[in-house]
Amino acid sequence: MKSVGIRDFKNNLNKYLHLAKAGETIVITEHEQVIAEIKKPSEFLNDLKKRSYIYLEEQNRIGKIKLAKRNQSQIDSILKRYIQKMPRISWGAIRKDSRTDRLTATCETRLRSLKSRATFFARLACSEPKNIS
Repeated sequence: MKSVGIRDFKNNLNKYLHLAKAGETIVITEHEQVIAEIKKPSEFLNDLKKRSYIYLEEQNRIGKIKLAKRNQSQIDSILKRYIQKMPRISWGAIRKDSRTDRLTATCETRLRSLKSRATFFARLACSEPKNIS
């Protein structure tokens, strides 16, 4: 375990991240008080099934869901069925869609603005001139 101040950690971030990847635990302090701990993730976090169980148990603990009384093999078969069907998120596609929507909205707003200006100038041109005395 290595203890480091927040300023030193910020200035040498790359060095400390390499140490964490190598298995070293980095404790970050601010004014001699521990504020964070960085370490290599546990192996169970790499396993999707275990993460799913942890998530479900956490949601049950806080009361958002109520776990069914099933044995482990039934839960495994359900998770196996649905985890394979879960689509991967394409952040590029989401970004493209959001930009397309924004571009379309901007173009529609500009078009409405141009139409209202054209209407104004058409009315102005068709109206009778006023005598300014």
